[in-house]
Amino acid sequence: MKKIYLFVAVACATVFSSCSSDDDSNDSANSNAPVVVTIDGQKKYFEEVDVEVNGSRIYVTALTKDHADVLSFEAQVPYTGEESIYDLEYKKGNNTYYESYENNDEGIIDNVEICTEHKLKGTFHGNVVSYQGETLDFITMTNGSFDLVY
Repeated sequence: MKKIYLFVAVACATVFSSCSSDDDSNDSANSNAPVVVTIDGQKKYFEEVDVEVNGSRIYVTALTKDHADVLSFEAQVPYTGEESIYDLEYKKGNNTYYESYENNDEGIIDNVEICTEHKLKGTFHGNVVSYQGETLDFITMTNGSFDLVY
């Protein structure tokens, strides 16, 4: 009887330990996502990206794999450096978040390294806010990066 209990215990431990590594491999598989940002402490990978170029304007719309999160912003060729992306929006469910300038907030701080007709690369971080009636819902974005070839 002890052998049966030992076998069941070992089998359960094997099953649970083999499932725990799934999250780690998911992180490494997503490390090549063209847009990545940590939102309120949770890393988000935007794997599906649509880039539209209209003259010198670049319109970026990025979605997570499950389409639950949408991040969009604009840039303009050939501008690089700080404050070179515009109109950043983050959508989660029914809430849309915009750059926050509430309480002396600086909005989104960005640095565009490359901005051409075929490549856009840079970093960003800052706060966004959703206006829900009289209530403000803030979200903090950190470690944001984009590396797009189109």
